[in-house]
Amino acid sequence: DFNTKSGSTLSLAHDYRDPGATLTSSDDNLAHRPDTVLLVNYKPANNFEQAAGGNASVNSQIDAMAKSVKALAPTKIIMVIYHEPENNVSGGAAGCPSTIYKGTSGTPAQYRAMWQNVESRFNADGVTNVIWAIDFTGYVTWNCMIADLWPGNSLVDWVLWDPYMTDSRDFSDSVGTLYQWLTQSSNSSHNYLSKPWGLAEFGDLNDSVARQNTFYTNVAGDLDAGEFPRLKLLTLYDAIGNLGDSRVAYDEQGQ
Repeated sequence: DFNTKSGSTLSLAHDYRDPGATLTSSDDNLAHRPDTVLLVNYKPANNFEQAAGGNASVNSQIDAMAKSVKALAPTKIIMVIYHEPENNVSGGAAGCPSTIYKGTSGTPAQYRAMWQNVESRFNADGVTNVIWAIDFTGYVTWNCMIADLWPGNSLVDWVLWDPYMTDSRDFSDSVGTLYQWLTQSSNSSHNYLSKPWGLAEFGDLNDSVARQNTFYTNVAGDLDAGEFPRLKLLTLYDAIGNLGDSRVAYDEQGQ
């Protein structure tokens, strides 16, 4: 309905699932929609360690999510485990000053253990239709955590992040900060360059309609000029009532 009424040809649907949840009938419909990819941000537990394998209840919930994903096969989905983890790290990242932590969910080591447990359980449950993506915040102050959060080259298929623009930063500047960091920091044990990259969320945080129009014109221009050739996915975050005009905010009827 959105594509028909807005004249768009959106090809990716982005959904979020909290601890204890499984995929919904809406997710199922979107995953099977022609020419559509489903991207799911899955939070297996609020605390990293709870989902690291030692909690039988959480393991059971992970298995239930795995079963709902497996039911979509052979249709594949993209799945992120606990998106924007930097915002929730409570400490323990090498090279980061203690003043930057604002979360309570655990350390990067516990995050990696959570990721490994989720993938291991999905594998044990016979799930073969997931493309695994890590989704960073993209906030420059937290870049010092990225290497420690990296689950491992063999466990990540895509690298995503979530840049938002303000009056002082345009699309090129906001995207380019982490784009350059990943390019320069890639190495054999953190091989970011071996993965396709994308923006799991992005948008402009300004209320001015004129600014919005300029922003989206610049997005198209930067991409057409080949400024970010590694970006293979762009997802505008859109939700009614969130941050005013920073979202497109169409409802399900395209209004």
